[in-house]
Amino acid sequence: MSRIYDNKPLQSIPVENHTFTKAWEPMTETSGNGIVLEAIIHQRSRHVITDSLNKKIRYVVFHVRPKFILKRKFNSHGEEVEPNFDLTHKVNTGFLHSSYKTEAKGTSDKISQNQAESIIKMPELEVWTNKYCNMGSISFWIQEKELDPMEVEDGDKVRIKTDGDGPFIYSISKIETNTQTISNAAGPEKQVGESWTDKIMDLKAQGVPAPSEDKEEGGGAEDDEWDD
Repeated sequence: MSRIYDNKPLQSIPVENHTFTKAWEPMTETSGNGIVLEAIIHQRSRHVITDSLNKKIRYVVFHVRPKFILKRKFNSHGEEVEPNFDLTHKVNTGFLHSSYKTEAKGTSDKISQNQAESIIKMPELEVWTNKYCNMGSISFWIQEKELDPMEVEDGDKVRIKTDGDGPFIYSISKIETNTQTISNAAGPEKQVGESWTDKIMDLKAQGVPAPSEDKEEGGGAEDDEWDD
């Protein structure tokens, strides 16, 4: 059960003030599908950016240590779909689904941390966050007002989706480590269980294989694909 939101821990984090010499429109510089990752929050920082129009934007930045990273994937209708976790997958070969074989699945959507850092790279922001990026952490930005419904602390496990190929968070969910279930979230997917990632990870936590689109004999058996 999620706790009542209390922003006191967040308010105790010092605010860093920055001046941006142009109008602040960072999303006009991002494109692509973005990435999805699970990670541990190493540290948080707060930033206020004042742009050339004297507009002030408040951000919370999560400096996280990723456990795994995938490229987000969409179909031709613009709907997000489950990415490929590996180059191969298991398929049933026996009538009673007691034996399997390994088949090619296509290009894996898993990426390394170095690849992820290259995808989300935005030099004008990195000059403000590089000092936090030690011991294998990556920085992700979200406006403070978007985080209001959610309570997270350093050391929490979270699932993050970026808004395109940049460091800005599309949605963030807190994962309870003892049950692997979502306790609270922020962003467009803040209703728990709304995305394919929530559904698959909830099934994984219960020991139930993730559903396959192939319902016939020889369908997928991919419950172990989320394992590290």
